[in-house]
Formats: sequence, C-alpha cells, structure tokens
Amino acid sequence: MKNSFKCPYCGQFTPYTSETHIAHTLTTGSDSEILGTKEQIFDSRLALYYDICAACGKYTVSVEGFGKEVDFTKKQIFPVSDVMHYPEYIPEQIRKDYEEACAIKNLSPKASATLSRRCLQGMIRDFWQIEENTLYKEIESLENKVDPSQKQILHALRKLGNIGAHPDNDVSKIIDIEPDEADKMIKIIELLINEWYISRFEKEQLYNDVLAISDSKKSH
Repeated sequence: MKNSFKCPYCGQFTPYTSETHIAHTLTTGSDSEILGTKEQIFDSRLALYYDICAACGKYTVSVEGFGKEVDFTKKQIFPVSDVMHYPEYIPEQIRKDYEEACAIKNLSPKASATLSRRCLQGMIRDFWQIEENTLYKEIESLENKVDPSQKQILHALRKLGNIGAHPDNDVSKIIDIEPDEADKMIKIIELLINEWYISRFEKEQLYNDVLAISDSKKSH
C-alpha cells in the first residue's frame, strides 16, 4: 500500500497524513554568488520521518538520504529491525528466534534462515505438541493437521534452514541464502504465527465473549 505504512508493532496499516507522517530535514551546502546575488546550493539532504500508527499509537522512525554525500534509500532506524512485536501468549523462545532472524537477515542471511528453521521447529513442538528426533519427522507428523500445500512449504523452509545449519560437504560447491530469500522465510514464520497462535487466541476470545453473552441472557 503505497499511501500507507504497516506498523511493526501491531501489523495494521495507517494512511499517510500530516498527523501520521511527520518529516524533518537536515541540509548541508554552501553559499554561491551568482551575478552578485547569494544563493544557497544544497549538496546533501537527510530526511527524518516519524510514522505514527493510528491503531496502537506507537511510532516508527526512518531516515532517507539525498545528494552526492548521503544518497541512500529510506531505512528504518527505530525499531532497529522490521520485526512484528507479538503478544506474550506466544512462547518467549519462539519470539526471540523470530526477532533475531529479522535482526540479522541482511548481515547474515544464512544465520537468519537457520533461526527461522529453529523457530519453525519450536512452533511445531509447542503448538501441535509433536516432538520427534528430526524436524523432517515432525513435519511429516502434521499430515492430517495442515493442508498439503502448507506441509510442502514447511519442508521447503526446513531445507533452506539446513543450508545455514549444515554447510555442504563439498567445499567447492557454494550454497548461499540471499537477504530477500531470508526475508521470505521470515514472512512464512509470520504467516504461521498468525494462522496458528493468533487465530486460535482470537477464536477462543470470541467464543468466550459469546458464551458470556449467552449466560447473561439466561439470568433474565
């Protein structure tokens, strides 16, 4: 969504407005005299953006550079990584593995892929209560619990994570993970967290609310 931003805390989109998207600029340059008139020539410009989420009220800070000295595309500087901040009912170790995978996806994509793989295994063991001696067997045990396409994706994530965890025996054969590939693995983890944990929590909350309404009507 080009005219909005996604909050890294709650995942909601907020349209860009003068109240939700605040920009400050810092310029550097020198005075140049043209035909006796002084004119300031700007060599470089930094733009600092504050994006405020309309849903949760938290803010994200980004910086963008223009000009020959600081020419770079928009980068998020707070929070330090583009990571979703999930609720505490998701196990702490799963959240930590996910957050670390996000934090190092550009610095070390293979390490990020390994953490995504570990995050997946932790989720299967916690959410589905399945524990085998290999992740392969754990995914196979989901045969009747997830649809075939999702099972295929879980095996793909397992194999990509293995590249970081277990380098190829043939040292002349280079197998690498690119940052955008590590990012796609992280998005699968986010999808699974939403489909498994968050959907279950919201369903239970809704069920409890409806049951409470039903019980209150019985007393009348």
